[in-house]
Amino acid sequence: MMTTQNNQDWMIQKVIQSEHPREHWGMIPVAPGDRVLDLGCGRAEAWLPSTAEWFDSLGCEVIGVDCNAVEIRHVFNTLRQGICLCRKLDLPSHFEELILFYQPKIVKCDIEGDELALLNIRADVFELVPVYAIETHAPAILERARAVAEA
Repeated sequence: MMTTQNNQDWMIQKVIQSEHPREHWGMIPVAPGDRVLDLGCGRAEAWLPSTAEWFDSLGCEVIGVDCNAVEIRHVFNTLRQGICLCRKLDLPSHFEELILFYQPKIVKCDIEGDELALLNIRADVFELVPVYAIETHAPAILERARAVAEA
């Protein structure tokens, strides 16, 4: 996870032991009313809650995005409030549009390898979001995340 607090960037690295959103994403500093752009908002397993459901249960305003129509339908039917978009995210411009339009406080990203496109958005857009939580799926993505955090 990468975040900015008091103009200081920091990064948390964690080995994931469970796909349950509470354990997987529980280190994200969320508060009721926070707007969360949840990229890859579907369930990791059908018996688990989706990350969007978990953020919703914490009182967050959720904008859920996933390329899987079945998962988007599930998320749409379970959220108390929020927006669901079925969309593939694989270009920096896709992320820039969402950030500029929705202006989230938190971006959570778990999109199975396309995280690199998020890490390549324009710096002025990246800086608009105080907290990023990004699951990296390859060493190159982790290295890019470190470079962005240090920039």
